Amino acid sequence: MNAEEVTLSKSDLTAFGLQLADGIEFLARVPCVHRDLACRNILVTENKTIQIDDFGLAKKFNEKYCYKTQKGIYLPRPEKWMPLESINNDIFTEKSDVYSYGICLFEIFSFGKTPYPKVLAGKIAIFLENGGRNEKPKHCSDKEYDLMLKCWMNAPEDRPTFYECLQFFQEVSSNNVGCLFVNAAYDHFSVNWRSVFLLSLIAQKK
Repeated sequence: MNAEEVTLSKSDLTAFGLQLADGIEFLARVPCVHRDLACRNILVTENKTIQIDDFGLAKKFNEKYCYKTQKGIYLPRPEKWMPLESINNDIFTEKSDVYSYGICLFEIFSFGKTPYPKVLAGKIAIFLENGGRNEKPKHCSDKEYDLMLKCWMNAPEDRPTFYECLQFFQEVSSNNVGCLFVNAAYDHFSVNWRSVFLLSLIAQKK
């Protein structure tokens, strides 16, 4: 399917947010942390089903539901998708994935815009410490943006759980109207309409 053939409604955008929360909530119950949650690692099938990809950095939690990168091990650092505790201390938990999920929501509702476009990757930590955040995307409601802001709280304990994010989008989806965005620019997403991955959300829930 070509990008110019794609049409999206507001219901589609909220469905993406719901499906993504559902999949990562399942992952958190394993318990496991993805550590590289971003729209470049999310696929969308022709029937608009989200499929989470790239588990190369995923790790199981320790007994404290936390994973800390060992010293001397180099890992890719997509800092624009990382919270402060991960950037500064290499600590990853469900709540660090929640932060990344909030960035994914920004990407979804802005049709693939890069987060913090004017901030250099090496300056993200200072930007966040000073209260900097992404601006409200054009196609999201105040409530949806408020959820993003909660996901981006500096203190992990102040962020929602994935179960709470899932509940939020279940409620939003039940109240959606069919505002249509014609010929949405799907090429902004790292999507492959013909790829089939074993670890789809449907397979995970069975």
